[in-house]
Amino acid sequence: MKHNILSKISSLLLLIATAALSVAQSTSGLDPLSMHELFIKKIPTLEALIDSTCKNSPILKSQQSYIDINELRLKISKKEWVKNIHIESSFQYGMFGNILLNPDAEDPLANSVLSTNKQTRYSTGLSLKLPISEILSRKQEMKIGEQTLEQTKYEKERLIEELRKLVIIQYNDLILRHKILLISNNNLQSHNLQLNMIEKEFAINKVNIGEVARIKEMQSKSEIEFETAKSEFNTSFQLLQEITGVKFNL
Repeated sequence: MKHNILSKISSLLLLIATAALSVAQSTSGLDPLSMHELFIKKIPTLEALIDSTCKNSPILKSQQSYIDINELRLKISKKEWVKNIHIESSFQYGMFGNILLNPDAEDPLANSVLSTNKQTRYSTGLSLKLPISEILSRKQEMKIGEQTLEQTKYEKERLIEELRKLVIIQYNDLILRHKILLISNNNLQSHNLQLNMIEKEFAINKVNIGEVARIKEMQSKSEIEFETAKSEFNTSFQLLQEITGVKFNL
């Protein structure tokens, strides 16, 4: 009989504590749901965090330097062809002999006229001096250079995709950790209130020591859960800032 009375008193205290906590939260306007929604509004949006990560990532900057290097190498390889193209020219001045033929004569050579005079002669032209084996080798080198450049570009795209996934996972983890923190804080406040009330009831001999110990155990457990949730939230919070390079102003 006594046990049933104590159980009813304990249940009543729990209801009173929960009601008191709800009233306090409504009065302050800081209920967990509102606090969670306010937190989401205060931190940068997911897309803004992704953009900042891609802009500030040392990994992507390093990969871009590889792309730049390969582009320069390909340009140098293409310019190597120019070294083997030569412009040749010749200039001559002096007495030159000229043979004038008569095409209408039966024997053009018999009626030809030899004359000499001073003339200036010059000629220009382009020439490629490169062995065939080296031509094939140069083509292969340029092809390898082009493929290497494409590979480094694809690698950058892959890294961007991986960073996007990382930010999405860490962002959602932070949101979850914040919600769990609010819930654990709510539970801790409830158990603190219960413990405070049960200790007052124990002081006037309305409940026994066993009931006080039970509530105290629940309060200790909720306190440990709160501290764990707080630590996990702080870790997630700091990680997201580190990954994105953005400092949150909350």
